[in-house]
Amino acid sequence: MGNLSGTVQMPFANRATEKFRFSIDQPEIDLIRDYLREAVILEGVVIGLGLENLGFRVSARVGEGASFEFREPNVMQRAALLHHLRPFVLDDEPFSFFKARNVVARAARGDFIRDWLKEVKRIFSGAQLQDQVRIASGDVLINSEATLRKWLNAFEYHRDADKAAELEATFARLPAGMSRPVLFMLLMQKADAVRFLGNVVHKILAVVDGPAIEEG
Repeated sequence: MGNLSGTVQMPFANRATEKFRFSIDQPEIDLIRDYLREAVILEGVVIGLGLENLGFRVSARVGEGASFEFREPNVMQRAALLHHLRPFVLDDEPFSFFKARNVVARAARGDFIRDWLKEVKRIFSGAQLQDQVRIASGDVLINSEATLRKWLNAFEYHRDADKAAELEATFARLPAGMSRPVLFMLLMQKADAVRFLGNVVHKILAVVDGPAIEEG
């Protein structure tokens, strides 16, 4: 089967329904189909384990130290979130977030969907969270993609002793217990971005699998 094309009608938050056209090859359809399957599982984990209720709030006054409030996930929530985010976070996975997003970006036609995909990328990378708050230890930005990936390699997906020692020294300069909540909030931003992109992929596949398909 060759190139497939169609038109998607997609309701976006706080907007009227938007339309965009797409043109996509079969290998890329297979990739986003795999992506959607795992994104649906991740969504079930997030909702089923109550991870949507996690919250993080920072407050500070001039001349006073910062204070923060956060409900950290329990061991089961943490393990499930990390396990089901792994295929999306690691770049060498066959349907990582960025691979799937780039497939949709190449396939979709329209200014709005292009801008929307840029914003979803910013959510996944933590840039949107940085617009709200920037948390640093010395010259290291804690709520950043670089710090999160180093933490995952040091303590979660891998066990890199050198990175672990470097991060522990960095985190030691923060208020006690602050680093992990910030990193978990970055993980939840990734989970949100995965689900948002999954909604668009779902709409594309509904056209691909439905009677409205056009072959080109």
